[in-house]
Amino acid sequence: MNWRTGAAAVAVLMSMACGGAAQKKTSAETSQGGRVIALTDSALMQGVVDTIGFGRMSSGEMAVKEVWLENRTSRPLVISQLKRNCGCVTMDYESRPVLRGERFKLQVTFDSRGEWGWQLKVADVCFAGFERTLRLYVDADIR
Repeated sequence: MNWRTGAAAVAVLMSMACGGAAQKKTSAETSQGGRVIALTDSALMQGVVDTIGFGRMSSGEMAVKEVWLENRTSRPLVISQLKRNCGCVTMDYESRPVLRGERFKLQVTFDSRGEWGWQLKVADVCFAGFERTLRLYVDADIR
């Protein structure tokens, strides 16, 4: 089993253990470059899970990935809180309500300083009015 297959297996097991029920993964690549994660009412009621792979990195390197979030809910979306299990992952976004049908960019940065080996981090994006989150597993192989 390679490290990517192992990461996927760990992510599935962690999402089932943390959420009780299996959570939906609703993403696709865009022509703009980057992934689009569709956020619907039902998906946010169940919880949305996706993985951002940073691949191989050198210790001390910082890398940035852009993810587009698309509001397919019945109402405007507002990010109310960001939660992370490690300070090495940061997320930047434009702080404003996102109307139905709009996309907005979430910039995820991984700072590998002080990290070694395969890393799996968890970042939750919480939305006002929804109990469940967008859970992002961030993985990297630090050499």
